[in-house]
Amino acid sequence: MWHGFGRYRIRTELPPSYPDAGIVACLSAFSSWWIGRELAWLVGTILIGSVVVFTLIVMMPTNAKLVDPTLDRSSETARQLLVRWARLHAVRTVCSMTALLIFLVAAIAHLQP
Repeated sequence: MWHGFGRYRIRTELPPSYPDAGIVACLSAFSSWWIGRELAWLVGTILIGSVVVFTLIVMMPTNAKLVDPTLDRSSETARQLLVRWARLHAVRTVCSMTALLIFLVAAIAHLQP
């Protein structure tokens, strides 16, 4: 579900497949680590897993406050919640992109003879 806050719109519900995709990514990366015992795959696994946990435990309470029907969307509280949500999302994005780079480097290194 998308909610409008002035000129901003945020998605406040996770798609049903979001946690599943994170779990599949974790299991795939963990399997790669298990087979090759390369530290990069384990580090990437931990990063991807932390994104799922972070989203469910840290971000969901903020999302719940943002979709609260009693919240005045033009209030200072709403603005502060959006700022918090943006910071939390930035943390999640940095972890995801770092994991992606680690996975790419590990995969390319594995292709080298």
